[in-house]
Amino acid sequence: KYAAKLAKKSKRRLCLTGTPLAQSPLDLFGQFRFLDPGLFGTSWFHFSNRYAIKGNPHIPQQITGYKNQEELQQRMQLITYRCKAADVLDLPEAMHEERTCQLCPAAQKAYKQLEEELITEVGTGVVTASNALVKLIRLQQLASGFLVEDQTEKFHRLDTGKQALLGDLLEDAAGEPVVVFCRFKPDLAAVRAICDAMGLRYGELSGASKDGLTDRAEMSPTIEVLGAQIQSGGVGIDLTRARIAVYYSLGFSLVEYEQSLARLHRPGQKRNVVYYHLLAENTVDRRVYGALRARKDVIEAVLDGFSQRENEQ
Repeated sequence: KYAAKLAKKSKRRLCLTGTPLAQSPLDLFGQFRFLDPGLFGTSWFHFSNRYAIKGNPHIPQQITGYKNQEELQQRMQLITYRCKAADVLDLPEAMHEERTCQLCPAAQKAYKQLEEELITEVGTGVVTASNALVKLIRLQQLASGFLVEDQTEKFHRLDTGKQALLGDLLEDAAGEPVVVFCRFKPDLAAVRAICDAMGLRYGELSGASKDGLTDRAEMSPTIEVLGAQIQSGGVGIDLTRARIAVYYSLGFSLVEYEQSLARLHRPGQKRNVVYYHLLAENTVDRRVYGALRARKDVIEAVLDGFSQRENEQ
């Protein structure tokens, strides 16, 4: 809406972005309404009906898929030029690997109760999930091995599977700088505890602390492990001192995830980068990670429509 207002005040318009489709192909609407409303019109209702599949007519914001993507590509290409990173940046290889663990029986029991009954007992209290989003967050927390009581906010550690995986990776790193991305504060506390137990120097980048960065927003040379809250560690910082990143837990934002990847794999990086994703089997970990990858695949499918035009040029 703001871009539409801005367009009325400008005679010449240019849109420059590294993430034109932050979450889905529908992200194009606002940008093209600003650039040239003649391409896709000015009605969000008509645009979303044309290019999105809506599973429930009574819930118009619920989107189950996308359609007419070839048409979307063709119209987008009329006034768009895409410069791929591989064409202009000489970056080393980036690899993604998974490390998996199983929840212990007690944690698995609590997980099943939360998933099916939306409530589980923990300690002397209970943990509940009042709606689908809260349920998803609670299940993610449990996949990381902890829960927090509703009333007392008392913390309970139920499982240490991911801690063991991280410990093995840090041991294999043999002193190499490592960045560990986390979603939850207790995950950062777990990373700090592992580093303390292993005698590794730890620094942090979160809403509460930035002692892991230098004044130039680079990974501090005095630490071996940086614990970074994924919401804080995405934009404007340089972590190329490390070539190893571990995703202890993930959020739902593709933009935050993509930006965090680019903190290591960016100009200035001279070595191959490895991203390790820690996943608790039979939990939402796999679904959250898979959803991020699937959204990326949809977006890449739209953007890859530029390949033929670029080759012809």
